[in-house]
Amino acid sequence: MTKQYYNLLTKTGKSKLTNAALLGGALKLTKIKVGDGGADEGKETFPSESTTRLVRERWAGNLTNLYIDPHNKNWVVAEAIIPVDVGGFYVTEFGLYDEQGDLICIGKYPSTYKPLIPQGNGTANSLFLKVILQVANASNIDLKVDLSIAMASREYVDENFVSKSGGIFYGDIGVAGEIYTGINHDKRVYHEGHKPTKFDVGLGNLPNVKSDAISDNSSDKLATVKAVKKVYDKVVKHENAINPYPQYSMPPGMIISIPAVKPPEGFLKADGAIVHRSDYPALWAFAQSSGNLATIENKKEAGMFGPGDGSTTFSLPDLRGEFIRGWDEERGVDRERALGSWQCATHIPHDDDGKHLHTYSDRNSALSHGAELPLLPLKDIEQVFVERPSTGKAILQSTLHAASVRPRNIALLYCIKY
Repeated sequence: MTKQYYNLLTKTGKSKLTNAALLGGALKLTKIKVGDGGADEGKETFPSESTTRLVRERWAGNLTNLYIDPHNKNWVVAEAIIPVDVGGFYVTEFGLYDEQGDLICIGKYPSTYKPLIPQGNGTANSLFLKVILQVANASNIDLKVDLSIAMASREYVDENFVSKSGGIFYGDIGVAGEIYTGINHDKRVYHEGHKPTKFDVGLGNLPNVKSDAISDNSSDKLATVKAVKKVYDKVVKHENAINPYPQYSMPPGMIISIPAVKPPEGFLKADGAIVHRSDYPALWAFAQSSGNLATIENKKEAGMFGPGDGSTTFSLPDLRGEFIRGWDEERGVDRERALGSWQCATHIPHDDDGKHLHTYSDRNSALSHGAELPLLPLKDIEQVFVERPSTGKAILQSTLHAASVRPRNIALLYCIKY
């Protein structure tokens, strides 16, 4: 479907923009021209990139404003005003020109009549033109406008000046060009000759001095709604963060025990479960740097992290039903232990042990320390053998049962921080 109204870069415009991009320069747009399409009543035109001029030019003027659209960095907005003393024609076409006078952009404009003052209702009629030019890189277009010949648009005035009661106009602090910076206490405008200058301002005591700054601690300025909104947004963003107060929280990988069947928020059960790395990136990062990550999942120790499937998952330490012991780390109290390794129970002698001997009568067999025999069926208990000075071999076995290798205890749920 053919576009009803549009603008496009001419071949010359494309070439100049390309050169500006390659050579690191900038294309400077300076003028806009409008035409009526070759007919007094306004004729529809269909410009193309091969077009080099308007069908019939009716007015040419300087651009009054040139800027990048705040919502689209690839849109360059050009503005101009056809003054009140020009008119009596229709506008159906327009073109943007650079400082060499070359046509850079050509466009089809909705048929609009520009009257002269006598042709209207007696009021001044100017025509505001606004052209949006889409380019690949707006930085290749010089956005400077000659302010000595530019005419301010209504929008520019509204944005930069504020009307106060009593008909006094003044600019906010920091208006470009420093035309105004405020009003004095008695609200009188001071002039130097015929040129407007800065007002005499008793800075520090003005009730109307406002600021968008959120880091200013001055007691002589008032925070704007914009400044308050900035602070509010920062607080909300902070409070909604996964970890808003890191200095008061536990790091990933920390183990806690709680008297509950479910882990608290921010924790997982330390039950050996396989979880996705993408779901718990901080815990996975900790596992990789902990020195306690097994290389093969089905051969890992209970207190270690496992590699899972090797690409998308990993497994947690399994602390269910286990006592926790400090890692020896070459101290020599609990020798030959690896971090996260599991250790079986040992016999704890006490006065109530009913000791007795089991004789191993096969003289052709050697019985060495640590041998496993069917005579000792105790599960997960390290078996201690004693050699007797007799013709045979004897094993000392107590009446020990499973309960004699653990102290009194309370079952709690071990959890790990993610």
